[in-house]
Amino acid sequence: TNPDALHASILPNWKTSTYKKMFVHKRLCYVVVDEAHLYEGVFGAHVAMILARLVRVVAAASAIISKEANAEIARMPTFLGASATLPWPREHF
Repeated sequence: TNPDALHASILPNWKTSTYKKMFVHKRLCYVVVDEAHLYEGVFGAHVAMILARLVRVVAAASAIISKEANAEIARMPTFLGASATLPWPREHF
C-alpha cells in the first residue's frame, strides 16, 4: 500500500479482527518503504509520523491479543528502505 492508504483506511480500522490478525497473528515482519529517497521535507515528515503510528498500532494490537489469548507479544516490524535510482544508498540510509 502507500502512506495515504495506510493513514486513511488501515490504521483507523486497526481494531477490526481482520487488521488485528494482520498486525499480530500473521506477524507483520517487514515494512518496505519504496522510493525512499523521495520522502523528504514536509511529505517525509508526514510519512515518518504515519510509520510511527503504525508501530504504536502494532504494539497496541499485540498487547490486546496477548491478553486475550495468553500469547507472547509480537515483535515490531523491520523497516526497509528501497530505491532503485539512489546513487549512494549507504550514505542515504
